Amino acid sequence: YLGPSQPLTVLQTFDDVEAAAKGGLLAENQWVELKEGIGPSNTKTNVELAKDLASLSLDGGLLVFGIKDKTFDVVGFSSEGLESRVAQVARTRIHPPLSPVVQPLESEDGRRLLLVVVPASPLAPHMVDGCYWGRSAEGKTKLADARVRQLMEARAVAGDEAASAGRPQG
Repeated sequence: YLGPSQPLTVLQTFDDVEAAAKGGLLAENQWVELKEGIGPSNTKTNVELAKDLASLSLDGGLLVFGIKDKTFDVVGFSSEGLESRVAQVARTRIHPPLSPVVQPLESEDGRRLLLVVVPASPLAPHMVDGCYWGRSAEGKTKLADARVRQLMEARAVAGDEAASAGRPQG
């Protein structure tokens, strides 16, 4: 899902992603975050990764490694170990934990991309380092207390409706 103004787009191959980038479908927005690469596995970069994942969990979205975020050039990068790192960060640095779908892609010339699909979470908002995270058209942002309360109340109402839908009628 790349956002309501974009057509439904299937990104299953490196060529699919490259075509979407060249066609302007992968512009960063509330649903898409592009990264040329990622720094070494340390607290600072892992917390930033966790914030990106948590922010995308509100409405669902896509994090793509291997694309320049300003020019949309598909450059690829060394993704060795990143699949397990994303899963570990999503599991240990985010509360409640997330389970993104991680899909590595490789071009015929050996360039690699990593697609991280973050489904909309029924448990959103998610917290990283004591703050709740969401997204705007400009990228990830800390959620204000009022917005967190609104999301928690909506989650509680959705849970109540789901629970009452499962009860037998008497």
